[in-house]
This record gives sequence, structure tokens and C-alpha cells, in this order.
Amino acid sequence: MADISDVDQAVVNLITSLVYPNGPAAPSMIANDSGLAMPVRIFRGWPMPTSLDLDLAEGVMNISVFSAGGKIDKNITKFPPEYQTISVETPTVSASVNAQNQIVITGAGAAGIYQYVTVIIGTRVVVSYSVQSTDTAATIAQTLAAMITAAYGPATATGGVITVTYGSPYMVANVGVTGNQAAEWMRVQTTTQITIWSPTPIARDNAAKALIPTFSKTTFLTMPDDFQARFKYEYGFQNDGAEKVNLYRRDMVYGIEYAVTDPDTAYQITSVNDNVKGSQGDLGTAPNNFNYLPTVKTVQPNLWPGPPYTPVVR
Repeated sequence: MADISDVDQAVVNLITSLVYPNGPAAPSMIANDSGLAMPVRIFRGWPMPTSLDLDLAEGVMNISVFSAGGKIDKNITKFPPEYQTISVETPTVSASVNAQNQIVITGAGAAGIYQYVTVIIGTRVVVSYSVQSTDTAATIAQTLAAMITAAYGPATATGGVITVTYGSPYMVANVGVTGNQAAEWMRVQTTTQITIWSPTPIARDNAAKALIPTFSKTTFLTMPDDFQARFKYEYGFQNDGAEKVNLYRRDMVYGIEYAVTDPDTAYQITSVNDNVKGSQGDLGTAPNNFNYLPTVKTVQPNLWPGPPYTPVVR
């Protein structure tokens, strides 16, 4: 998950890549008043006055990254969390079914990779083996053959090839691995202040010109969890009030929106089992629905052959 410290460090990394494009051991891209490369110290936090005075006296520029700017961090979460895939392991083992309906295992286990081989026979038999770092194709095949024998029927392994005596027309072999996923549970709006502390105004201007064009084109910063943080200029100002002690300052305040994430480990699905009946007994067939259509009532004709019957009153 990202924190305000990760945000500041991402800004420090961006500035370092601009000031020292060839690495910290090479000269910086900031020129002093004579046009020579100027040493620059880049760090998180606010500079200590004593250390800053010593650096300025020796012609060393300071660039600080400080979470400030006069604003309070704000929760601006708008959407519910949704897990996203960050990375997926690359398996070192493969499994397939050949034309002879045999299961073929290739490759070997590797340290630091969690992977598993799953064999499906028909619609009811599933066996799966977690590959160890010391496994070979032969040891994986032997273990799976023993599992198939116990769960289904006789199976033998020769090298990395498994032969199932009572093979099924439907046999599948899959390899699964784990991956990293994360969800954004909160989005925080904060401000970060970038300050150039220079012994001369010319060097200060040179530093600003080296940073601002790239800053203006950088709309997002990548955090350690691979989520993106919004990076947007808000305001800035120059301060020459300390020119008597050879201190020329420029502040640039940027608004940053970053995600607070929750990492998790995900497992690839290698088999799916649908149990329709559940744990109880057979539920029987589905209920029958009989639809009775309404009929029109008919009037029966008068079947008396003579005149209408008149009752006799006595």
C-alpha cells in the first residue's frame, strides 16, 4: 500500500532522474553561474539550517521534498474497491495431453514460485499437485500417477509421461500459478512542496528550468504498489529575502492524489466443480407444471320432443 512517505519518495526519484540522468556518481545537469555542473543534494523533509548553511557556502544546491503547503490531507474516495491484477508468476512447469491420451509434464520446479499441476479425467476425477522447488518432470509425473491411481484407476509414469490405463475421452492437464492483486480502498488528496535552495539566483533559475518542463508533462507518478498518483501543479513563489546570506529560494507546491491499497495473493483456477445436488440425497426430477386452459361454457339444446313442459299444480 502507498503512504505519504511513498509519495514524497516518488517525487524525490523523479527529481533525481532529471538532475542526475546518468546516475548520482555522474555530474548533475544543473549549471552554476560559471556554466559548470553544480552538486545538488536531493532529499525528503525540511533541511536543517546548519547543514543548509554549510552546503550553500560550498556551492552545493539543496532540493527538498516536504509534505506541506498549508492544506490538510483529504479523503476523496468515490468508487467501491475493485481488485486489479498487479503481476502474475511465470510457471517453470508445463503440462499437456498428447495424441496418445497421455499426460506430458515438462520443466522443473523453481524456488520462490508457487505452482501446481492439475489433471482432470472425465467429469468427476480431479487431482492436483503443488510443485516443489526440487521437483523434476519425472518426480511430478510419478506423484501425479500415484494420485490418479488412488482416485481413479491404474496409472504409470515413465520420465515425465503419465499413462492412464483406463483413460477417458476427456482428459485435461493445467498448470496454475499465483499472482499479486490489489484494491484501492481509499484515495487521499495531499500537497507536496518542492523547494530549491540555491546560493545564487542564476543557479536557482537553471534548476527550475531543468525541472518544470518535465513536471508539467508528468500527470501521474507510479507508486510502489504500481498504482498511479495524480500529480498536478497548484502554486509556487520565489523568495529572495535571505540574499544577504546567499540563499535564493523557490517553492513549487503540487497537489497529489494517491491510493491507499490492500494487496492480496490470487490463485489461478485450474478446475471447476459444480455440485448441483448438494450433500443431501437425490432431489428427483424437476416439478411438473400443468397448465389448464380456460374453456368456453356451452349451452345444451332442449332435448324434449314436445311442447315445453308445464308443471301441474294440485
